[in-house]
Amino acid sequence: IDILKHNFNIFHSIRQTLAGRIFENFSQFSGKPYLYFPLHFEPEASTLVLAPKYTNQLMVIEQLAKSMPCGYKLLVKEHTVMLGSRPKGFYKKIKSMPDIHLINPFEDNFNLIKNSVLTCVITGTAGWEAILLNKPLLIFAQCQYTALKEGFKLVTNIANLETEIDEAINIKAVNEENLKKFIASTFQETIILPGSLYLYSHLGLNGKKIYEGLEGKEIASKIASKLLESINK
Repeated sequence: IDILKHNFNIFHSIRQTLAGRIFENFSQFSGKPYLYFPLHFEPEASTLVLAPKYTNQLMVIEQLAKSMPCGYKLLVKEHTVMLGSRPKGFYKKIKSMPDIHLINPFEDNFNLIKNSVLTCVITGTAGWEAILLNKPLLIFAQCQYTALKEGFKLVTNIANLETEIDEAINIKAVNEENLKKFIASTFQETIILPGSLYLYSHLGLNGKKIYEGLEGKEIASKIASKLLESINK
């Protein structure tokens, strides 16, 4: 029953989205100054692990709206995978805040970043994309690409967010050579884990779980060996 309810919510949300009942189209904001905030998939490591202080995305959105320059809009785009999965009233709460607009999740993410005055993220891929597109970026927590130490503004004091947004809007783009070195070093340090290290299960004919692949302890041991091997290199 729970699975059927969840699937119905997804189906209903997608239909409402396509009918334009929940979200707005980006076209009406093209050419106007706005901050862009893409909602995170939940639960995921980009918030729970990398940014445990910012797991309440409604709080982050509210603070951005209260701190952005006068005359600006805050465009919030839903993650397509989260359609039908948010708590009841989540979108209603966002819509109740002034100068905030929910954008259709099927809009082009790159287009929204390119045309924004500032992209704001807790962590996540959209922030990395903003750096690659040489667009100003405000980020709330440390993540993989903050090791670059340029091309973005890291929030240090949310109570002073108004100043941090102003600084982020005027941030210099990352140096291209430094960006190339960062990407090259990332590839160089990548560890390739064989497919045999994945553990998954499915229900058999009798309803019992059947596990395929290696057992948990064996997987952990092999992953640890790979990491140690990489460190020793």
